[in-house]
Amino acid sequence: MPGVSKDEEPSGLQRMVRDGASRLLTMRLYLL
Repeated sequence: MPGVSKDEEPSGLQRMVRDGASRLLTMRLYLL
């Protein structure tokens, strides 16, 4: 997650999608 807070775009959708992907990745790592 390089520069997540720095990449603060007006489009909240992209941010939500990125957050979801990050969460999924974390959950996957935890599950593994």
